[in-house]
Amino acid sequence: MTGKVSSAIAQQILFGFLFRIIGSLAGFATTAYILRNLDAASAASYFVAISVISIASCLGMAGLHTAIVQKVPILLSDEAVVPAGRYLYGSICAGLAISSFVCFSLIFAFMLQPDVFPPSLRDGTAAILLFTSIPLSVLTAILSYGAQAFGHPKHALFLSSLCFGSFFLFFLSLLRPDALISIVACYVLAQLATTFVAFFILRPHLVGWPPSDFKRTAMGGLAYLQIHLTLEISTQTVPLFLAYLSSPLNISVFAISMKIAMIFASVQSLVSRVYMPLFSVSYSKSDFLALRRSFVGATLCYAALAIPMCASVVFFSGTIITFFNPSLAPFSYVLVVVVLGQVGSSAFGPGADFLSMVGHADFVRNALVMTAVASALLSLFLIPSYGALGAAFVYSASLIAHSASCLIKSYRLLQRRAT
Repeated sequence: MTGKVSSAIAQQILFGFLFRIIGSLAGFATTAYILRNLDAASAASYFVAISVISIASCLGMAGLHTAIVQKVPILLSDEAVVPAGRYLYGSICAGLAISSFVCFSLIFAFMLQPDVFPPSLRDGTAAILLFTSIPLSVLTAILSYGAQAFGHPKHALFLSSLCFGSFFLFFLSLLRPDALISIVACYVLAQLATTFVAFFILRPHLVGWPPSDFKRTAMGGLAYLQIHLTLEISTQTVPLFLAYLSSPLNISVFAISMKIAMIFASVQSLVSRVYMPLFSVSYSKSDFLALRRSFVGATLCYAALAIPMCASVVFFSGTIITFFNPSLAPFSYVLVVVVLGQVGSSAFGPGADFLSMVGHADFVRNALVMTAVASALLSLFLIPSYGALGAAFVYSASLIAHSASCLIKSYRLLQRRAT
């Protein structure tokens, strides 16, 4: 890897890190506002609805964002600018169609069979309004990954890290809502504003799209859907079991802990988004030396960014959790367990993203299925007895187990390529 490329990567990670920190602070402020202005039941209803939306958005995205990162850089490396633009346009149209279908299906299911959903979703109007934001979040994610693929990392980082949280905080500060339905309305407005900004940024790359590309782009994304959907289900298994098996207070405590832990997940995502196009291009050109160097570089970036942050959060865990609500001070140990699990997972490197880019997506999917099943079984035993702490242990163990298995597979693959 040349010094020029290394310098560009370092700049992307530095800018991304700053954007993620600012975006996380905005997210903390919005979460604190929700917890300080809503009762425990309403706050739990909001957090559970967000978990449901995460899974539905992943299904609606249909793997199209990963297909963009994998396909567009290869087209651009061959100077096929127009086909790359058409691929992005086709992905947007496919994402809008699929996510709209998922959105309406979820709304109809909630209206016809509300008892199937967690009991915490007691405010049906707020839940349905939140569900309508699914197509908007899908379009924003696709455009954000499109910006990354077309060589605009700062725009991609702004859209993925800072834009939505800033808009959400702005609308909360402007409207000062004190009820769940009005907070949800601010959420939808923020998502709408973020999508508009994303379209404005990517408008130069949105060229004409032949109808024949719709099927091709949709099928290209479906190859990655199984991985992302399984990952999302695996991530949300513990929060949803907590929603069914525990109290609103435990739901809120675990949601806050995950919110803070997501800083480390966002750092991992940041590094992956920088390196995934490099993995894809190097593998397509059979440049396995560059592939190994990129993998090692990504792993070192994870460790350099995550470990100091982890030490700070663990040391100040009591102060951090009371920022959201002073009454939650006795639950700081839940935050410590979740953060240690997230950082432990990040320490194993970008194994899952690396394998997805080099044609071993099936292994990632199978590993996620196994960890999701194990998480479900452990949740049945630990959550009823230990509440949020039991959920934290299950969540952390599943993250570490999955990352470790992907690292071992990646190491074996790179060793075989080396010989």
